Amino acid sequence: KAIDLGGDYFSTGAGSGRYPAIGPTEFNSRGELKGLSDFDQPHAFLLQTSYDTGRRGSGWLGMIFRNWSASAVYLLKSGTPFTVNSGSDGPGFGNVDGSPGDRPFILDPAVLGRTVGNPATSRQLLPRSAFRFINAPAEMAGNLGRNTFRKGKIANLNASMARTWTLAREFQMTLRAESINFTNTPQFAEPGSSLAAPNFGQINNTLNAGRTFRFLLALAF
Repeated sequence: KAIDLGGDYFSTGAGSGRYPAIGPTEFNSRGELKGLSDFDQPHAFLLQTSYDTGRRGSGWLGMIFRNWSASAVYLLKSGTPFTVNSGSDGPGFGNVDGSPGDRPFILDPAVLGRTVGNPATSRQLLPRSAFRFINAPAEMAGNLGRNTFRKGKIANLNASMARTWTLAREFQMTLRAESINFTNTPQFAEPGSSLAAPNFGQINNTLNAGRTFRFLLALAF
C-alpha cells in the first residue's frame, strides 16, 4: 500500500495539478490529504511465456509448423485510486474559500472502496445519492477522504509469432507478427468524479487502444 499527502510524483504544482495537494481547509491539512497514492496498485501479476516448435516434423505439415517461435506477455493489475470532489467552490456546493479542491460528505459509507470500472454499472456503483454537498455556513469541509475509490483493473495480453528461413548464399528472411492487446480488452478510464458535473459516475473513455497487429518482414545477408 502506497500512502501520501496528495502530491503526485509527476505534478508540476501548477494549474489544476496543484488541487489534489491542497487541503479542503487550512485546518488539519495533513490529515485531510492523507490517503492512497495516485499510483497505488496492491495486486499485480505478470506472466511471460515462450514456445519454440523446433525442427521436428516431416512432410508438408513439418514444413509449415517447424521453426516457429511464439511468445506472450500477460499483465493483470489492480486499478489506481481516484477522488470524488464537489466540482465547485460556489455557495451550496463547496466551502467558498477560493479553492476548488473541496470534497463532499458521504451519506452511504457502503460505497467506499468500490472499484468502478464498467460503463454499464458505474452509475449504480457510484450513485449521486451517496453524497451531498457542503451547503451549510458552518460546514468547512466534507468528510469524504482522498482516493477512496478505484478505476477498473488492467488486463492486457500481447503476443507474437516469428520464423526465420535460411535462403541461398546465407541469406536469411524473418517473418514476425505481433499483436498488442490481443484479447481486445478495454481498460476504462475513471468515471466522472465531480459531483456537480452532469457526467458524474459515467465512464466515457478508455485508457488503452483496441487490438492492433504489426507485421515485420526482414532480410539479413
